[in-house]
Order: sequence, then structure tokens, then C-alpha cells
Amino acid sequence: MTDHHRPVLNVLMVEDYPQYYEGLRFELQPQVLLENAPDVATATQMLARKQYDAMLVDLALPPTHSMKE
Repeated sequence: MTDHHRPVLNVLMVEDYPQYYEGLRFELQPQVLLENAPDVATATQMLARKQYDAMLVDLALPPTHSMKE
């Protein structure tokens, strides 16, 4: 399958440093549509509205109480 016929992947990145997101988004386009959530609460809202093919999660995000909500 050529790159022109390959489906675009929808990926959610959970990252609090926008420069990491912007750099990765630049490198992966146009094959990957990368969206970013800066925290867990935002990621949860985005996942409720849209289905993603994959997620990239920063495991060192600052502590949050949003997981308990």
C-alpha cells in the first residue's frame, strides 16, 4: 500500500510540554493526526468525544486530582 492510500491514524497525546507535542506532530504529519491534551482531565474529555487509534501518554505528568473525580 502506498503512502497516498494509507489511512490517517488519529492519535491522542497526553503531554504537558507543548514543544514536545509540536515537534512530534510536525514529524508525523500527514500520516498521523496528532491531538494533544495537556492533562488527564482534558484527555478524559477528549476521549469521551472522539475515538482514537492510539494514545501516547507522558507517565511523568504532574500529580492531579482529576483521576479521582
